[in-house]
Amino acid sequence: MNKPLQSYLHSIADLTRRGDAREESYYFTADAGLFRRMAALGGQLIDLHLLRGPGLSPPLVKYRGTGDDRIQYVRYDPAGQRVHINPNQYFEGVAPEMWEYPIGGYQVLEKYLKDRKGRRLEDPIRYIHIATAIARTIDLQREIDRIYPEVERNVLQRRESAHP
Repeated sequence: MNKPLQSYLHSIADLTRRGDAREESYYFTADAGLFRRMAALGGQLIDLHLLRGPGLSPPLVKYRGTGDDRIQYVRYDPAGQRVHINPNQYFEGVAPEMWEYPIGGYQVLEKYLKDRKGRRLEDPIRYIHIATAIARTIDLQREIDRIYPEVERNVLQRRESAHP
């Protein structure tokens, strides 16, 4: 994430935590086309995070090997971009950036499997969708970071209401 956007998001989080967030704390671009572009990117992020929509296809990760789908361990091999769950089965195509991607302080792909350790992986396709959603989220964040300075250059100015 670029520094200005990261700084902005941290300041909004601080304001919200303190209960000081008001409408003037948020930037809206005066450029309607830019607003629609940002809204469309936001809509894509929502769909990805809800594991729905065209962004999950084609999947970027494959489930390989044969066995009983039991998660015996979780081992990431960055060179091979593989996540091994037992001696015979693994997910392939997991780039380091995807593996390290955090939400809520946790590495999502690692936590998902570790929370199911010792059990049979009931739905490997769900994991594939989660990994694909993370990869696409990273791409969308880069696009948002690229566009966001335009938002800051043309901020919609708040008009004071005639009625307090």
